[in-house]
Amino acid sequence: MVAGPEISRLISQFEEYSSRRKNTDDRHHDNSMSMQKDFIDKVRSLKTVMNDYGNPFLEDSEDIYKIDSKDIVQAGTGKLSQIKQIGCNQAALLEHTKRAAYQSGHVWGQAVIHDQHLPSPGDWGWVKENADGMWIPHWTQLAAIAASCQELHKCGCKKTCSGRCKCYKAGLTCTTLCSCSC
Repeated sequence: MVAGPEISRLISQFEEYSSRRKNTDDRHHDNSMSMQKDFIDKVRSLKTVMNDYGNPFLEDSEDIYKIDSKDIVQAGTGKLSQIKQIGCNQAALLEHTKRAAYQSGHVWGQAVIHDQHLPSPGDWGWVKENADGMWIPHWTQLAAIAASCQELHKCGCKKTCSGRCKCYKAGLTCTTLCSCSC
């Protein structure tokens, strides 16, 4: 919503003004002219923002409609266009389970302790990156499926295979699934 930052700014200004007030006995019932004038100015400012950017609270607002109808996953993920997108199921699940157990058991288990003594993340599904020493997830122990399952590769070359061929790029020979004459 475009109006969100402006509304947030107005609310924070109102809260800041309210917290600076000295007399807390009548904090909800100040009838002074300056308070009424300030309130009217804030309402006019909010009205201007809503006129310029649209009212984000209406049900038929286009911004809310876009949020409700936005696809979370890309449209192409329903199709497996490349073998590289197939995950290594059980091995990847094992590594993910290790990382989740480390996070929940060790890290969150010691969240209230001042001096935490955590085991090395290397034993719990993480590997240390060489470039800057950060721990990154280790996705699986298995090799990529594209390298291990040559028979699942196929290209769509019409005549002979060249630099654009999927099999050629992967360093594999064409199979009977390929439509080329190699």
